[in-house]
Parts: sequence; C-alpha cells; structure tokens
Amino acid sequence: MNKHHKKPSRMFDTHVDLLIIIITSIFISGVLVNVFISVLPPLSVHVFALLNAALLVLVLFPVIYFLVYRPFRSYVEELKRSGEALQMNEERYRSLVESTDDSIYLVNRKCEYVFMNAKHRSRLVLLEMNTWGGDMGSSIHRKRQRSFMKKWTRYLRRGNPCNMNIGVSGTASTFFAP
Repeated sequence: MNKHHKKPSRMFDTHVDLLIIIITSIFISGVLVNVFISVLPPLSVHVFALLNAALLVLVLFPVIYFLVYRPFRSYVEELKRSGEALQMNEERYRSLVESTDDSIYLVNRKCEYVFMNAKHRSRLVLLEMNTWGGDMGSSIHRKRQRSFMKKWTRYLRRGNPCNMNIGVSGTASTFFAP
C-alpha cells in the first residue's frame, strides 16, 4: 500500500459506489413495497399509486439519509476544516517567510522570479513592482551567470540538489533542492 494513501473516512470511495448503493436500495425497496402491497386486498389504481409512492419514500428515506447524505455531509465538513487549517498554515508560513533574515525566492523554469521575500528584494535593491516576472539572470553577477544557468538547467533535468554562490549583494548562496 502506498504510504501516502489515506483510508477514506466515508462509506463510498467513488461515484460508482454511490450509484450502486442508490440502485440497490431502490430495487430492494421496490420489491419490499410490492410484496407488502400484494398482501393487501385489491386496491383502486389511485390508492395503489399513492400507497406505493408513500411506502417507497418511507423505506428509501432512511437508506438514502444514512448511506448517502450523512457521509457526504461529513465529507464536506472535513473538507471545510482542512481548507481552514491549510489557510491558517499558509498565513503562518507566509509570515515566517516575510519576517526571516534569510533571502528566499522562487523562480520558474525560465529563471523568472515568481516570488521573493523582502530581504531578497533589499539585497537586489529592486522595487517590489519590478520584481514579478523579472529575469533572475540579470540579478546574478555576470561572471557567475553562465555557471548558474548551467547548474539550474541540470537541476531541472535531473533534480540533483546543488549549492552555489551566485554573488548577489556580496556572498549570497543558493541551494536547489527538490
């Protein structure tokens, strides 16, 4: 079993399971209602239709409520709690990243800045509005730019971690890690 696989907390895993539960409950309820009605004396068509519908609702409601609605409602509540916890953790992480004395930045495959914290912006002496989508290569010391791009490309292809001094504002160091 995959170590990241989490056992589901609801009764049905897929839409197929839900469909099977609903179809089976309708079939069994229909059979039970018809058996019950066949025991009764002959009824008019209107009374038969009303009694059939009422008994089906009476038999199906608990099945649908307990096997479909309640697990779905608990799943939605669990999803909402997870979203709130994720948002709280994101706020903590963002606060930590912005308040640290370390230079933290994120670049895409084209070596364009996607994110940088205030400390990295101050090291690059750039205004915040000029940083998004800017080319990272332009902020690296020219002598080290070719070496950086070579290591960055190798990292993207292989995923091997590496560390190098890129010469931003003195002795800034970069570590690539998956």
